[in-house]
Amino acid sequence: MNLNSQHKALHLIVTTFVIMICVTVLFLPTKINAQNAKNSGQFLQDSLSVRLYYLCKLWGFLQYYEPLTAKSSPIWDDVLRENISALVSSLEYGNNLGHSLLQKFPDYVRYQEQLHNTPEISDRVSHTNFHWIDDTFIDSLTRTKMRAIPMKSLPLQSFHYINRTSGSAPDIQFKPILLQTTIGKIESLASLFVFWNAVQYLSPHKELFSRHWDSLLVEYIPQFLRVRSNAEYITLFMKLTSHLHDSHVTVISPDLSSIFGKYSIPLKFVLLDSGVVIKEALCCDSLSVQGWRVQEINGMSIDSLLRSRGEMVSASNIGSKKREVARLLRSVNTPITRLMLSDSGKIKEITIECHEGSSQNPKVSKPKQEMIYRIFETAHNDTVAYFDVSTINKTDISTILNILSNKKGVIFDLRKYPQYIVYDLMSRLSHPTQFGSISLIDLQYPGYHSLPKPLYCGKQREYFGKVVILVNENTQSRGEFTAQALRTIPGSLVVGSQTAGADGEVINVALPMNVTISFTTNIVYDTKMKSMQGVGIIPDVEVKPTIAGIRAGRDEVLEKGIEVLRGLLAKKE
Repeated sequence: MNLNSQHKALHLIVTTFVIMICVTVLFLPTKINAQNAKNSGQFLQDSLSVRLYYLCKLWGFLQYYEPLTAKSSPIWDDVLRENISALVSSLEYGNNLGHSLLQKFPDYVRYQEQLHNTPEISDRVSHTNFHWIDDTFIDSLTRTKMRAIPMKSLPLQSFHYINRTSGSAPDIQFKPILLQTTIGKIESLASLFVFWNAVQYLSPHKELFSRHWDSLLVEYIPQFLRVRSNAEYITLFMKLTSHLHDSHVTVISPDLSSIFGKYSIPLKFVLLDSGVVIKEALCCDSLSVQGWRVQEINGMSIDSLLRSRGEMVSASNIGSKKREVARLLRSVNTPITRLMLSDSGKIKEITIECHEGSSQNPKVSKPKQEMIYRIFETAHNDTVAYFDVSTINKTDISTILNILSNKKGVIFDLRKYPQYIVYDLMSRLSHPTQFGSISLIDLQYPGYHSLPKPLYCGKQREYFGKVVILVNENTQSRGEFTAQALRTIPGSLVVGSQTAGADGEVINVALPMNVTISFTTNIVYDTKMKSMQGVGIIPDVEVKPTIAGIRAGRDEVLEKGIEVLRGLLAKKE
C-alpha cells in the first residue's frame, strides 16, 4: 500500500471516530446528570455547552487511552476542531446518525474478554476518575467498551501524546492552524479542551485546586467560545490556571505585553503586609525611594492593580502569590511611568523612564558567575562561612569543604535558584539519610502516579560544624528540594519565611498562538509523608523584611541567620 493509500485508510479510521463522538455528544440530555452535576458544582443548562462539555471529555479520553491516536495524532487534533465547528454551527449536526460511540471499534470482542483478564493496577495511585462515563447519555454497550479501553491500552506502548527532548520537560503539543495570527472561537475552545485534559490526566494535585476541575470546565466553555482576541485568550488561560494554586504554573506568550505592557519599571517591588514597597531602584542611585510605599501607578490605585493582577496569578501559597503579583506590577504600557509614593505621611510623585522588555516571565537565564561566599566572625574570634548556593557548581564542592575545614559554622543561602548540586553537596555533609519521598507521574499510565519512593542523600560526613539555611518565597522547586535535604543535617536550622510550595518536575502544554503553559506533575513528600505542594519549607526561625530594614538597605534574613548561627555556637560552648 502506498503512502497516499495509507493516509486515506488512516483518515477513514479517524473519520469513524468523528462520527462516533458526534453521535454520542449530540444525543445528550440538556443537563448533566445529578452525580456529575455534584462533581461539577452546577448543572449545564445550555444544550450547546452540554455537548461541548462531553466532547471535551470524550476526545481527551481517547487522546490518552486509545492506541489508534498514536498513529493519527495530527489528524486527531483536526478531529477535535471539526467536532467543535460542527456543534457550534448546528445542534442538528449528526442527528441522522444512529450509531453509538465506538460501535464500529475493531477490537471490541477482545475488549470484552480483557474486562475479566486484566488485573487491577495495584502499584500506582489514580488521580483521576471516570464517573462521567456512567452518565445517562452513554448507553450500556458503549459504556462497557469505554471502560475496557484503558484496561487494554495500559501501559501505553508509546508516548503518543507528548514530545520529549533529552534534558527538557516533556511537551504536549496541539498542532496550530498554519498562518493563523488571531485566535478564533474554534481554536480557542479546542485549546481549552487540550489543556483541560492535560491537567485532568497528568496533574496529581487536583485536590489542591480552588474549585473542582469539572466545575471550571463548565464555567470556562462559554468564555472561551466568546474569545475575540489573542489578549482575551491569554487572559482567560491566566485566570483559569490561577485556580491550580501551583507556583510552577507559567503562561508564556509573545502577546503577554498586550495585556500587561511592553515596558518594565526599573524598580523592584515587594508586597508586605503594609502594602507594596519599593525594595530597590535598578536604574540610578540618585533615586532615593527605597522603603517608600506605592499608592498609584500611572493614575491607577495600587489596590485596583493588586486585584487585577492577583486574579491572573497561580501560586501555591500566599507568599509566592505576593512575589508574583509584585513582579507583574513592574509591567506597564508606557515608556515613561508616573508613580505616587508615600512614606510616614509624606507624599511624592516621581516619573521614571522604563526600559523595553518583559518582567512577566521569571525564567530568565543568567550568565554563570563565580561562587559567592563570605566569612563572618563570631565570639572568641571564631569564623563562619556564608555561601550563595545559586552560584555553586558541582566543581566547587571540594573548594567549599576546604573553606569549611576550619570554620565552626556555615550559612547556605537558598533565596535564589540553585544548580542541581544537592546530592553532590550532601555526599560530603551527611551520612546516608532519607530526606523525603517522591511519587512520579508515569507517562505510560496517564491518570496515575507511582507509589511514593524514598529519597536518600549523603555518603560520608566530612563537616561537623553548625548549619543554617536561609529561605524565603523565592525558594522554589529545586531550591526547596535542596533545603529539604540540607535540613536533615543534625542540628541544622532553617531561617526566613515559608517557601513557594512547588516542587517536582513540570510538563509543558504548547497551544496555538505560541502559548505554552506548565504545571507540576510529581508529588514530593517530607520525612513524615506529608505533601510539600502548597506548603513548602516552614522555617524554624521566621523573619521577613521590614520597611525600616529595606529603607536602611539591610538584609534582615541574613542578619537573623548570623544571629541564629552564633546562638548555636554559643550553646555548644
